[in-house]
Amino acid sequence: MRRDAHPFVYPDTSTKPIMLKQSLYLLIFLLASSIGAAPAAPPTTPTDICIEHSEGIQCAASSNSSAANVSSSQSGVFPGTNLKFRPGIVVDTSEENPSPSLMESKWQALFTTSPNRKASYRPPGVYGGIVFPLRMWRYYTNQNIRPSNPANHTDPGYDWSLLDAAFKINAVQNEGALLVLNLGVVSWGNSPSTPAWLNAAPYDAVWSTDGTSHWVPKFYRYSGPDARGLRNRGTAPYVIDEILIFVKAMYDHLVATGNINKVMFIRCPEAEPSGNLPSDYNSTDYYHGMSLLNRKIAEIYAASGIYVTQSTLVGGGLDIRWQYMNNPHMGANFPDMKMVGTDNFTSATRFNDLNGVYQKDIRFLSQATESNGQRETTFFAAGIPNPWNYSNVTVPQTFSHIVWALSGSPKATDPAKRNSGLGRAGEDPPGIMPVHNLAVSWDTPWHNNPPTLEEVHQALDTFGPPGTFAFPYLPPGYEP
Repeated sequence: MRRDAHPFVYPDTSTKPIMLKQSLYLLIFLLASSIGAAPAAPPTTPTDICIEHSEGIQCAASSNSSAANVSSSQSGVFPGTNLKFRPGIVVDTSEENPSPSLMESKWQALFTTSPNRKASYRPPGVYGGIVFPLRMWRYYTNQNIRPSNPANHTDPGYDWSLLDAAFKINAVQNEGALLVLNLGVVSWGNSPSTPAWLNAAPYDAVWSTDGTSHWVPKFYRYSGPDARGLRNRGTAPYVIDEILIFVKAMYDHLVATGNINKVMFIRCPEAEPSGNLPSDYNSTDYYHGMSLLNRKIAEIYAASGIYVTQSTLVGGGLDIRWQYMNNPHMGANFPDMKMVGTDNFTSATRFNDLNGVYQKDIRFLSQATESNGQRETTFFAAGIPNPWNYSNVTVPQTFSHIVWALSGSPKATDPAKRNSGLGRAGEDPPGIMPVHNLAVSWDTPWHNNPPTLEEVHQALDTFGPPGTFAFPYLPPGYEP
């Protein structure tokens, strides 16, 4: 892994563009108020954002309107793309089909009112979100019956009520929370995520890698063309094509309801085949088909500037999967942290391309800390600076170790705040695997060494925007 060697560079050191943008926001707000628009969220005072450049540190004063911090219409894009950039902190409920009340309670627990973490965790250009994972079969009125016109999102065979309910919670409607949507077509449970009509003949769309769980779609069956220009892989009917019809219908529903503007980004599933394999399985076609599906999903959501992320870019088929990452531009996500030490990460190349280039300045990166993501201890290797000034020592792992490891250089307005006070003199060194977005969960029984909510707050208060502002990492050229 490469160290974070690049300072956060702002292309224009003048504050005039920021002042003009704030004036425009004020004019829009006044016009909306005059025609009876819904009231904005209560005023907040987020942390200022500071940018490092060749002439030193420059800070842009923040707006004191929380609406200005969370409205997708006022957000920036990832440098070099036209895709909305959503760096920040995401609440992971660790449940499939979480209830609206659970989503709301988890949001309120992390983004507290007193102290006002709703504001301090979301300065200009930094966002907050909630993961909403839902299996594909839940979107059907009767999962045994294919809709009569599946390309039409208004077909009565679809049931969007669970999706709609997630967007209706107070956190989304009134506090600017965005939703991370998991496209649930892969399952690690005792039944498939795809609907029964797709699992049955003639589609016969999934198989279980161990005979009872980890149900994976037969991605090697598609009409194409794939990156090789090949079509009609496997036997008809094509599994990928049916999934894409559903994905487009879901997108059309989000657009029709206006909820597309409340989407943070899209997570595509990870699906590494292992164990039992179907008799007609073809590894090359499988990776082309899975990657083609994800690219087609990215093409659909790119129409609204929504980032789509590939999951778990490690393991087999990487030479194939990377052929699909740039047209359109796609992000990357990884499901669990797995930090053994500052010089030792399981799947350490998770955010590297085939040439070993770390992608933090090239594409959107999201990391979660779920299930087996944490370890009992952290080894701090000699020669790798860290805020605790540890060297060649193993200590109990804390959530602060993880958040620091995923951070860039400190960006706090006050130079004194760029030292976390944990034992090392001077400004904190950058982390070792910087990312833009972190999905956090706590007090989950099936986690390995789960943090408490207090430990999560301590880590984010220390290294997030209220503290050193090392997390999230923000790429050069990003304009909040």
